[in-house]
Amino acid sequence: MKRLIHSKWLLPSLFIALVLNGIEFEFLGLLSNVPTYQVASALILATSLFGLYLIPFSVGIYYLAKRYQMSGFLVAVASLGGIYISGFLASHGNQWMGQFWSHVIPSTSFLSHWNDALTAPIVEEPIKAFAAILVISLFPTIPLKKSLLSPY
Repeated sequence: MKRLIHSKWLLPSLFIALVLNGIEFEFLGLLSNVPTYQVASALILATSLFGLYLIPFSVGIYYLAKRYQMSGFLVAVASLGGIYISGFLASHGNQWMGQFWSHVIPSTSFLSHWNDALTAPIVEEPIKAFAAILVISLFPTIPLKKSLLSPY
């Protein structure tokens, strides 16, 4: 098992597969078999907003890379992982955890008001940590133990 985890292709392949799956998940709702005017205009608007989002995102990557003496590529890869991996996995995880809470807590009134507060901390924070650990494992500039136990 240790040999499989430390192979050179496993972590990059896992990262690329999760990012591409996250991108597909984010944009899948904008695509349909029968394109209508509303769907096409929503796709054009979403693409335009994404383009507007790239400008401050690029400036932020440049600033973070200079501020922490890191490679801009590393910051960009970490951002891709944070955006797409955590969004895709958290969506499915929140749905599964919501189903779990519906079996544990019988009150539908309570669940309709508190479901998001009960699912998000349990699901989303470990997924964000998984995405961060995956990027740290891909680019081992400092040991994983030192980066997780750092005082700042």
